[in-house]
Amino acid sequence: MTRATFAILLAALLGWTPPSVAAEPGAGVVLVAGATGRTGRHVVEQLLGQGREVRVIARSAAGARERFGDAVSIVEADVREPQTLGPAVTGVRQIVWAVGSNSRRDPSNSPEAVDYRGVRNLVEAALAAGGVEHFVLVSSR
Repeated sequence: MTRATFAILLAALLGWTPPSVAAEPGAGVVLVAGATGRTGRHVVEQLLGQGREVRVIARSAAGARERFGDAVSIVEADVREPQTLGPAVTGVRQIVWAVGSNSRRDPSNSPEAVDYRGVRNLVEAALAAGGVEHFVLVSSR
């Protein structure tokens, strides 16, 4: 299955409207963690195609802006650092986690730091903010 196909299936599973149908008013903001990665960018493209309001978490706002332009709102944050996540989750209704650990390139991106603690950090931030209805975790590990 390609990443683009997966993103379409993910949208269908969550009951999001198909790309040919505009998002319903009040559908809320979707936060995509890992948006600049291989899977996350497809998720963002599908959501934007549906007319959804998308916010992304990026360790580098400049890198995310280069990839998405002004089509998304960007919050510079790091899932490994819980104190950075509050602004990212405020006002969000759905979260899609498409972050992947890769300790071969960067030892601080270990599975424990990202896939365990990072998920926990984002879930705890979402719970503290309130209003989050769905948290979808995408993993290929």
